[in-house]
Amino acid sequence: MKKTLLTTFGEIKYERTYYKSKKDNEYKYLSDEFLGIDCHDRMDLSLKAQLVKEAVDVAYDKSAKKTIESIDLSSQTVMNTIRELGQIPNITYKDQCQVEESKKQKLNIYM
Repeated sequence: MKKTLLTTFGEIKYERTYYKSKKDNEYKYLSDEFLGIDCHDRMDLSLKAQLVKEAVDVAYDKSAKKTIESIDLSSQTVMNTIRELGQIPNITYKDQCQVEESKKQKLNIYM
């Protein structure tokens, strides 16, 4: 079965074989499992990250064009990618420094 994966380098088309396990009669694509690709994924994780990063500063359709010009992605695709992330906590640099300070252990040496 042929599959197309969108990456930051463009479209990657590859052929994969559907295997059945003799142990538990489960079907799977071993190539997808080895590469860490979900069965319904159309985009690479790095492309998703770039889309979200660009969408912070510009409109969704412009972020899609700016990220990868060779593939026509819709603004809806960018929005779906952002929603797929879920809620991200808003942590400032100051908050991050406080967390790191609290993790440091103080060593007291008594003589």
